[in-house]
Amino acid sequence: MDINLKTCVYQAVQTDLINYFNNSYFINMGFEIIVNNGGFQDLFAYMSMNKVDIFILDATNLDKARCSFVIEIVYKNFCKNILLITEDKYYLYEGMSTLSFEDKENFDLKLNNILFTIKRNIDNLPSRNVAVVKNKICNLLLDLQFNCKRDGFHYYVESIYRMFLRFPYKYSMMDIYDEVGKLFGKTGYAVEKSMRSSLLCAIKRVNLLPNCKENEKIKSFLAYDMNNKLVTNMLVQRLMQDKEINESLDIKTKGLIYQ
Repeated sequence: MDINLKTCVYQAVQTDLINYFNNSYFINMGFEIIVNNGGFQDLFAYMSMNKVDIFILDATNLDKARCSFVIEIVYKNFCKNILLITEDKYYLYEGMSTLSFEDKENFDLKLNNILFTIKRNIDNLPSRNVAVVKNKICNLLLDLQFNCKRDGFHYYVESIYRMFLRFPYKYSMMDIYDEVGKLFGKTGYAVEKSMRSSLLCAIKRVNLLPNCKENEKIKSFLAYDMNNKLVTNMLVQRLMQDKEINESLDIKTKGLIYQ
């Protein structure tokens, strides 16, 4: 994976546990750590605006009843991959994992084992499989007469892939251009310009297609007033409708319980 899993760590009260979540360490393993120390409403607000792949809840010093409600809300609305750090017993939804902080000597290794297990299950899903998703994007672009020899074609593939992973959360197209630019050693503006040029070329090729029923649908997709954002959004929606991908979007993993 070239996109790190967004891992939200929630602590109501900061404890020694936070020392185990060094982002520079975890980023090299494929996890981007976001620590949230606000109230529960702040947590829900963050999750409403940002995609979270893994949620780690430190239940230390938290009221068990309130904590149970938080787990239910997160599981049913935002994230299925939940790791609960607690000494108490909780109702565990499918895919949830628990970990005790009592065994501090081996805590880091147990934590890594659980996170890698979740990551492996996520990466094996068609919706997170880089090769599967990018191959589908390439086919969609080729159907729309995009020229695979142009730089813009490859920028489109990477942009759509990143937008797909963020769906349905909000994002800036300029952020997407900048991310793609870093991959290819280009500026975000250069990426946007190449994509726009590639789109114009595709529109011209589409309009040169013979007028027949088979080409009517393709021509309806790429009109002269289309732009990068409209095309990328349209293709993200097409990916969401893909049966193989759609069936794997509701991520669930087999939980682990460590005492």
